[in-house]
Amino acid sequence: MKDAAAIRSVPTRIAAFTPAARQASADLKQFMLRFVFSNEQLVAERRHSRSRMAELFQFFLDHPQCLPESHAARATGSKAPRVICDYIAGMTDGFFHRTYQQTVGAR
Repeated sequence: MKDAAAIRSVPTRIAAFTPAARQASADLKQFMLRFVFSNEQLVAERRHSRSRMAELFQFFLDHPQCLPESHAARATGSKAPRVICDYIAGMTDGFFHRTYQQTVGAR
């Protein structure tokens, strides 16, 4: 902790990008924003994914008994949203898609 305080007290940066690296980083960020993060297809896919996550979340909120036993036991009262959120957040993409199809998609 003593070393961290000493580093923070230095009036100038100890490590920094070179001007060329700083420019390359800025260019890369600009490229990513323009061609990846703002890409219409990816924006639509993110919107679709968020919608499916919300549907699965609502499904488990309405049917906590459908959660795995270890989660269902904790998903009571005001704790339910947090438990469900943590359960969904821990899913891999493949597991999420299978779970969605077996629950929400099956209705």
